[in-house]
Amino acid sequence: IMLRKAKPEIARGTYTPITYSERDTFGGFISTYNGSQVIVLHNTGIRELEIDLTLYTDVKLSTLRGFAGLGTATLSSDGKKLTISALTSVVLK
Repeated sequence: IMLRKAKPEIARGTYTPITYSERDTFGGFISTYNGSQVIVLHNTGIRELEIDLTLYTDVKLSTLRGFAGLGTATLSSDGKKLTISALTSVVLK
């Protein structure tokens, strides 16, 4: 709840789903509000995942704005790869 309230794009934005076909335990959405976009992703599985974000969005990402859940997340310096722990959600900008 804290992440949602701290990011107006999530609370007030328009959502576009992201489908990750390799696993049914990973997915999320792009939220757009007042020209700003964030990506919210969820790993509901029991294993850490490394995701090539360029396969799912052309949004330029540079910042991991927060994560919640049982683990952590890291974004590569070029914004193209996300490593996300099991049972964890993340907000990227």
